[in-house]
Amino acid sequence: MNTSRDQQRKIAIIATIITVLLVAAFYLIGKQRQTGQNNVAYESKSQASSQVESQAPKTSDHGQAAKRFEDKRQEATLSDYLAYINQAGTQAKVATVKVQGESDQWLSELIKSKGQAADLGLNVQAYDFTGHSSQSLLTSDLVDQVAKEKPHLLILPMTSEVDFAQGRSLEDTLVNLKQVYGHLRIASPETNIVFLALPSYSEAANGQGTYGSFLVRLTQALEESHINIMDLNKAFEAKNFDSEKIYDQESGLFNDQGFKALADLFGQAMQEEHFDLSHGFQGKNDDKAALEESMAKESQSIRDKKKAEAQEAQAAQAEAEAAAARQSQAAESQRQEEAKQREAAQAEADRQAQAAQRQQQQQQSQVAPNQQPANGQGQAPAPQAPAAGNNNPAPANPYGGQGQ
Repeated sequence: MNTSRDQQRKIAIIATIITVLLVAAFYLIGKQRQTGQNNVAYESKSQASSQVESQAPKTSDHGQAAKRFEDKRQEATLSDYLAYINQAGTQAKVATVKVQGESDQWLSELIKSKGQAADLGLNVQAYDFTGHSSQSLLTSDLVDQVAKEKPHLLILPMTSEVDFAQGRSLEDTLVNLKQVYGHLRIASPETNIVFLALPSYSEAANGQGTYGSFLVRLTQALEESHINIMDLNKAFEAKNFDSEKIYDQESGLFNDQGFKALADLFGQAMQEEHFDLSHGFQGKNDDKAALEESMAKESQSIRDKKKAEAQEAQAAQAEAEAAAARQSQAAESQRQEEAKQREAAQAEADRQAQAAQRQQQQQQSQVAPNQQPANGQGQAPAPQAPAAGNNNPAPANPYGGQGQ
């Protein structure tokens, strides 16, 4: 009996201990779980707070940029313009033009990356017009494409290298680019247009003084025409880059570092350089009439110039033909004169030959009657041939005298 009670007591004690241990275990597990949940909640709250903090400055920056642009859009940066469009609840559309093929691809890619970094969500397009000059750009479908897609900003690299290579004058290139600008503005008033003056991608062209002067003067002329232009060529030259670092030594063209240097300059200009962006998205866009009038005057001026040039060319051609006719006539007169001189000289030579022959005949006829035969015997003189021009010679005198 005692043994049975002891066993029951031991079992009860063991059960109590196990119960206590289980309760303690459940308590500890529950506490750890609550701590873990609290930690997760804290981390989530911290992450959310960090996200809000990181996003708040961007939203604030966009608002400040939009306010700056709205207050003074006639002297605004491109980045503020794009932020202004974004703040208006519209996706900003940017278009670039590739005039040197894939070498210009860096431009659209850079604008995309800048837009992503600034949380602007830009819609960036690149129009391919490789190899076009200012003249061929006028007759291309660039204007139609811009009119159809209506980008808020168009970055248009100048075609100066092609124009220079084709021998186009600075004046003609300038007129063509101004015509391109006018047609684009009229076709798409919501588009702000910025020309881009780029250094050549070729080290040889950048070192060519004549092209450099052409580009600088063209850029200045566009600025004087109150057309927006971003002068990266000037900024590039001011940096005085080491050519061995930015050009490929075999091809003489920009390497990756050269394009990166150019991209950095463009990004800086987007943030810092000011342009007159009074037109474009929600702008005045009241320049259509003035542009049409200006373009009409320029077109008339071009027609007048071409007409004057045609008249000058015709006059020059007529003068050249008249000069050629005079020269031909003079040559013919000289030829005839020389022929007359040759004929006169030949006639004089014939006359002199005939005179000499007559003189010789006369001398022979005078000497012949006085000649004596060597043996003393008289001989009759040999009959003489009649002198030239004398058809009836006098008969020989048998008595030694001349015929009477």
